[in-house]
Amino acid sequence: MEVEFSVARFGPQRFGRDGDNPERALAWLSGRSAGPKDRREKRLLFSALQAHVFNRVLDLRRERGTWNRPVLGDLMKKTDSGGMFLCEGTAEDLARAERGEIAPTGPIFGAKMRWPEGEPAKIEREMLRECIGDEGAFDAHPTLGEGSRRSFVLRASEMTVERIEEQPDALRVLFVLPKGGYATTLLSESVSLNERTVMR
Repeated sequence: MEVEFSVARFGPQRFGRDGDNPERALAWLSGRSAGPKDRREKRLLFSALQAHVFNRVLDLRRERGTWNRPVLGDLMKKTDSGGMFLCEGTAEDLARAERGEIAPTGPIFGAKMRWPEGEPAKIEREMLRECIGDEGAFDAHPTLGEGSRRSFVLRASEMTVERIEEQPDALRVLFVLPKGGYATTLLSESVSLNERTVMR
C-alpha cells in the first residue's frame, strides 16, 4: 500500500460518541438551547462544529477536484514551515503542490481566521451560511476558538507496511502523521475501513 497523501478530514472522534456534537453546538449558538455550563464542554462542541464545516468545504472541493490543487485566491500552506501565502494561480504554484511543498487550506472559522479570496472565499462563505445560517456565529465566541486555517492535504511520512506472521490475513501499517491528523482517516481513504468500528 503506497500512500503519499490523503484528505485531511476530521474523523468521527471529533464529533462525539453519537456524532451529534455539531448539532448540539448549533442549537446552542442559535439560541435554541441554553448550551452546556461547563466551559470545557462548550469548547468541545464549538470545535466539533468548526470541524464539521471544514469537512463540508473539503467535500465540495473534492467534488470539484481542487482539494489538492491550487485555485486562484487560495491560502496555501507550506509543508515544511507552515507559513501561508495567497495563491496567484501560477504554474509554479501547481508544480509546488504536485511536489508536496504546499497545499490549499480550508477554514477553521473564528474571529481571527484569515480569509482566502476569489472562488475559494465564495465557497467558504456559502458553506458557512448553509451550515450555520449566521456568518457571525463563530466570530461571537473568540474565547472558544479564534479560528485558523487547516491544510486539505494530509501527508504521512515514514510509512511501512508489513505482514504479521502470526496472522496471515493481517497487516501492520506504521507511519507518522502531522499534528491534527487522524490515522483512521488516512487508512479509510486507502482501504475499506469503517472508522466508527475502529473507534470502538
